[in-house]
Order: sequence, then structure tokens, then C-alpha cells
Amino acid sequence: RYNLAHGAARNVGDEVGGTVLQFGADLLDLCRMFAGEVDLDTVQALAVPSTAAPHAVGHVEHRNSKAKANDVVVNAMWKHKSGVVTSLVTGTLLHGTRSSSEIELWADGVRIVLVDPHTESAVISVRVPGSSVDTTEEVLQEFIRAGKDIPPAALDTDPHFLALQSFVEAVRTQRPEDIRSSYWDAARTHELAFAIEDAVQRSKTMGMGLEVSQDGPSATAVQS
Repeated sequence: RYNLAHGAARNVGDEVGGTVLQFGADLLDLCRMFAGEVDLDTVQALAVPSTAAPHAVGHVEHRNSKAKANDVVVNAMWKHKSGVVTSLVTGTLLHGTRSSSEIELWADGVRIVLVDPHTESAVISVRVPGSSVDTTEEVLQEFIRAGKDIPPAALDTDPHFLALQSFVEAVRTQRPEDIRSSYWDAARTHELAFAIEDAVQRSKTMGMGLEVSQDGPSATAVQS
């Protein structure tokens, strides 16, 4: 799940693929890493468009023009070739500039939840087989920020820096196998993102794009 704070949505627009591709790509990468390749024929998706009733999507009028072009919520699901079922929800519903993200994995006796992995306050909760208790701990991350001194721990914990460092080192040593994600791997994630967008458009063609009536509920997305 990725819920973008619309105050941070400066570059979101149809021309850059909307929230699924722009902000959900990292989550799609992880889905593919955990569960394997996707059966694209199983991809389904619904959306709440930005044209929904203003009282139901109250922040739309305050979003910038590029962000307004996007669906405010996309709810997608699909099946992997391994048999695993995955769902993804992206939206631009939060106020301010702090976005929210969660990754949750289920298996036999296992539940793992990683909250806000893109921040310095990430938390992971784990429940293991044979236990009825979740163990929770903070994930140490410090980010390198432009114009500020580099925190010593950031050199070992900033995921963006570490990814760039690995790429540069692979080029410097001429070891392309050290690049964790190949061009073709990235292309498959984009293929999934576009399959979700295609499924959204099909649902709208079938009249399934959610247009909230003036008398409808104020909730835009509910998960149970």
C-alpha cells in the first residue's frame, strides 16, 4: 500500500504514469522478488477517479494540476506464476508532505509487516509459526540529504545511496553481475505497472470506475 501525501505530488501526471508507476514501482519490484513473475492475464484493477464527488475526495481541488489528472485510488490484484496472490493499493489521499507505505506478507504461520520503509522511522513487525505474538522493532535508516552533513550511519543504511554505490562500483570494476536489478528486470516491473493501468481503463470502459455520488459515503478506500 502506498498513500501519497498530495502536497508532495509535484511531478505526478499522466505523462509520467501516475501513482502506480511513479510511486508503486518499488513495491512491484518487491512483489516480484518475493513471489516471482506475474501472470499478466490475471491482473485486475479498479480506481476512484479524480472526477469523483468533491465531498468524497475533498483534497482534489487543492492538488496541483498534474496530480489532478490521476486516479486518487487504484486497487489492483493479480496472481503470480508461483501461485501467490498479491494486491496493491496506491492513492494520493494524505494531506501535507509525509506519505505512507506498508508491505505485508502472509504465509503459513507467518505475518511480516514493514511500515514506511522509505522513511527514517521504518518499523517491521514479525509473527512466526507456533507463536501468537508479533515482534516489532525499528529499522535503522539514515538518509543523505542535499546541503547537509552526511550522517555516518547513512553510508551503511541509506537505501538510495547503497543502490547508487552498488551501480557505480559495478561499472568501475566492470562487473555487471553485481547490479542487483537488470534492465530486463526493471522492464518487467514496468510491464506489470502498465498492465495495472490497462486493467483500470478496462474497468472504466465496463462502467466499473468508481464515481462517488453526491449522496455516497465519504470514504474513498476501505480495506478489511
